[in-house]
Amino acid sequence: RINGFLTAKRFSNGMPVKRGDVIFRIDSRKQSADLLSATANLESAKANAVEAKNNYSRAIPLAEIDAISQAQLDQYTAEYNAAVARVKSAEQSVKNARLELDYTTICASIDGIISSSEAFVGDYVGPGTKFATLTRIENIDTLCAEVAIPVAQYLNITGRKSFTYNNKELLS
Repeated sequence: RINGFLTAKRFSNGMPVKRGDVIFRIDSRKQSADLLSATANLESAKANAVEAKNNYSRAIPLAEIDAISQAQLDQYTAEYNAAVARVKSAEQSVKNARLELDYTTICASIDGIISSSEAFVGDYVGPGTKFATLTRIENIDTLCAEVAIPVAQYLNITGRKSFTYNNKELLS
């Protein structure tokens, strides 16, 4: 989901993995910096919201005694509501930055066997790059096999006397 330089590849081709095992890491410095920036913006938005709330709280009694106009009170109200909205937006930016940082660690989604990967540590990987898909994990919890046995043996094993195949009844 993100682009970056591959910093770790923790498997060999054909190696079994369990769900949750870390299989790749992408350089997280940009995402870490983005998280720090988003966190700082959130703190700034919270401080501005406190100031806007204080101004609004002080303006209410002044408006009640006509010391300020209704237009000024409306302005303080709008500034406070806008500050609250900026806090919510900044909180979402922090959540998004955390999510992007989490995407730098790639874990196995299922138990299985790792297929081959052409990407190496140091390669630039991610959507829109040569290495958009890093590897595949082959599911090993289901095994299908075709077995050919004589009809008489099949009927003996299943305890049946006959069965129909291609509209023909076969007997033991």
